[in-house]
Amino acid sequence: MSGLEWGLLGTAAGLAVVSVILAWRPLRRFYREVEAERARELFSLQREYLEAKFFDIAVQSEKPRGLRWKECDWERDVEFARDKKNGRLLAFVGVNIYFEPVTGEAAESVANVPRTATAVFQFTGRRWQVGRVLFNMNPDEAIARFQSQIERVQMS
Repeated sequence: MSGLEWGLLGTAAGLAVVSVILAWRPLRRFYREVEAERARELFSLQREYLEAKFFDIAVQSEKPRGLRWKECDWERDVEFARDKKNGRLLAFVGVNIYFEPVTGEAAESVANVPRTATAVFQFTGRRWQVGRVLFNMNPDEAIARFQSQIERVQMS
């Protein structure tokens, strides 16, 4: 190869690198939008299962102490956010949780009063998983409280 050919090859490689760098952000944004829409659809399809799984895990946690999980009344709306650190999607669903006292515990006054909470679910790229419960806050309050760690995702 002559010097001219090497120069043209180097220029072409440089242009390819610049093109990839310039296209990276729009391509990443497009991928995230497609992923978010797919995740929303999957959440809708798996929601009943996820709510049941959430309840099963919560019952086994034995938290809060002295109370047994009795029932969950789920809100219809779902708020989505993205973890700023790892890019994973999160779903926030409002829930009213009813407890009953564990036998022998002095928690009778709390038993019939529902506690407002937010159930958090995490999308792993393939499926939704049960996350955690955030007591005493609705989904909007939860997203606002953790705004340094997450950002709200608007769904179509």
